[in-house]
Amino acid sequence: MKCKKCHKKNRKIANYCRYCGNPFTKKEQEEANKKGIVAKIRKIEKWYEVCTLKVITENIFVRILILILILLPGILSLLKNGSHLKIMDTKDYEITYNEKKEEYYIYLEEKEKVSLKLYVPNKIKKLELDYYGEDNKRIDKQSLTTKDEIMIEANKTKDNYYVIYSLDNKKEKLKIYAYVGGE
Repeated sequence: MKCKKCHKKNRKIANYCRYCGNPFTKKEQEEANKKGIVAKIRKIEKWYEVCTLKVITENIFVRILILILILLPGILSLLKNGSHLKIMDTKDYEITYNEKKEEYYIYLEEKEKVSLKLYVPNKIKKLELDYYGEDNKRIDKQSLTTKDEIMIEANKTKDNYYVIYSLDNKKEKLKIYAYVGGE
């Protein structure tokens, strides 16, 4: 603490200036105590007492904040991307997705025909399943509801593929190649 009369440094606990004898006021002593490292340690100790597990778990606002922080990434993802048609994984087939080409590759075990498990958002009511052959010519077309079973079979050639799309929203589209055997 600096003396206002002689401008020399004194200890923080001093009541009088060591050099000139000038008395320090209570306000000057309190201000000096707020600036030192001991004051900073005391502030940290106070925050530590506030941040105990008991205080955090009993405070309803902290609980709500933690819940929001946990749910926020999922909610933001849904708001940004929305929910889309997706192929769900099952024990009947292995699935990989090529993000660049936006295509699914399904590897069937030894079965040639398998039921496809889809995640379908609530807004979609009708689907269409098209089967394409060489030169992108449509071979087969089926109109389905979301409750119908979708059966696909292994491709006869490398160029054959399926396309599932929503009749309610044409942007919802899945391109699928199905093969027998592993990758």
